[in-house]
Amino acid sequence: MIKKVLKFICLLITFIVLTGIFAFITIHILIRQQPVVIVPDIKGKDINYAVDRLETLYLTPRIKKSEFSLTIPAQHVISQTPKPGEFVKKGRNVHITISRGKKAGIMPDLTGMTIDDAKAEIIKSGLKKGHISHTHHDKIPSGSIITSVPQPGIPVKSGTKTDILVSMGRWPQQRIMPDLSGLTLEDAVSSLSESNLKIDEIRTIYSPDFKKGIILAQTPLSGFIVDKDDKISLVLNQKNSPSIVSPVVGSRLVFYRIPPGLLRSHIKAELEIYDHNFIIYDDYYRPDEIITLLVPYDQEAVVNIFRDNKLVLEKKLLPFKSVTKKIHNFNQEM
Repeated sequence: MIKKVLKFICLLITFIVLTGIFAFITIHILIRQQPVVIVPDIKGKDINYAVDRLETLYLTPRIKKSEFSLTIPAQHVISQTPKPGEFVKKGRNVHITISRGKKAGIMPDLTGMTIDDAKAEIIKSGLKKGHISHTHHDKIPSGSIITSVPQPGIPVKSGTKTDILVSMGRWPQQRIMPDLSGLTLEDAVSSLSESNLKIDEIRTIYSPDFKKGIILAQTPLSGFIVDKDDKISLVLNQKNSPSIVSPVVGSRLVFYRIPPGLLRSHIKAELEIYDHNFIIYDDYYRPDEIITLLVPYDQEAVVNIFRDNKLVLEKKLLPFKSVTKKIHNFNQEM
């Protein structure tokens, strides 16, 4: 009796095992017979297009997450799993990461920065360098940023190209070179001062055919366009004098040194002479730069120098009663 029971149990176990093996083989064959599809490439595609494309192939789209991207526009696919080109069964889930676009920030203020500092700030803010343009500006020093596009303070997306406008300094102060030939040195200095021009060099020769003490030639020639920083040379008809002299011949020299510092100063120099008030300088100058004024010997004059609209030098000059005409006896006042 026991043997029959054991035999029955063995047969039952054998049946169950064989049934399981048959079922596994059957299911495996059925699964292998299901159609497969190739996963399409939907990276960079609009999410609506990507979903329609997957569902057309009987694949199930699943949005895994969303994140910011510098290169992929908002609502477009950044990545997918499975990868494009893989063979999968119909109905398989395809996990998608979509873009939220570029992360927004605030455009920094680059005004007054150097080009290098501005570039560093642009990169630090997650932006890209754009075009660099140059123009003149009356207040912002050369090499500093005037403005940027986008404007400072407005929301910008990461990776936005930033164009900057760089100052070339003040506009060149051009004027027409006056005709100085035949004038005395004092009159020539006065004429140049009215145009905010300065003498760089005076050469002397002597010709008995011309009146002594007058200007015989000049460089640049009259009528030429000149800037305030152009070097001006004069040829003076003078006897018994060195061939090249400083621009103080027949005049007294008054000079003012700009104090040390980091920023340029606005200097305005006025010369009260001949019952008139002449503005000799009205411009910005660097620290430690020296400005000079030429004042005729035989005239009473007052020199007023203002730095940043504050009077820093007031000097009254009395006329000399007798002045030798020899160059080596000229006087310099400081």
